[in-house]
Amino acid sequence: MNRNDTYVLDFVIPQGPFGAMGTPNLESLCFVSFDSITSQNHIRINHSILLPENSNFYHLTDQTITIVEAGIYEITFCGVIDENVDQQDIGIWLRSESLGVTTNLPEMYGRWNSGTQNSYFSQTSIFSFDEPQTLSLFIEVPGTTNFSIQFVNLVVRKLPFSVST
Repeated sequence: MNRNDTYVLDFVIPQGPFGAMGTPNLESLCFVSFDSITSQNHIRINHSILLPENSNFYHLTDQTITIVEAGIYEITFCGVIDENVDQQDIGIWLRSESLGVTTNLPEMYGRWNSGTQNSYFSQTSIFSFDEPQTLSLFIEVPGTTNFSIQFVNLVVRKLPFSVST
């Protein structure tokens, strides 16, 4: 650094033809924030953003997100467990219903115990769906305990790849 805070840029930017644009890293996005919850149940959706806004990739109800199109999706959920005074393990499950069958999505669940402090949780995985999937977040608590789960968000991104068979 010069003493008078002046700089000299002495490089040349090469001139040439523009290259091709890269492919976008997603086709659509669904962001959902959920209400706080203090009991075992499905979590209610509080706010959502769908991009592009005029797409039909997703359908939302008060507790579910339906992925309408087949494809490859990256899914992430996260949040905070607070006030777990009895220090019970709290299960958080991303459930999927497809063709009338409800299952816990593999890799998208966990049991957390915040003890007397906040516990932050987060899960991310990539899935290939051949048919529509209806997703919901479910809180499971063994026995009874006082707890609060807050700041829960879920992001679903449709990736621009296809599965070759």
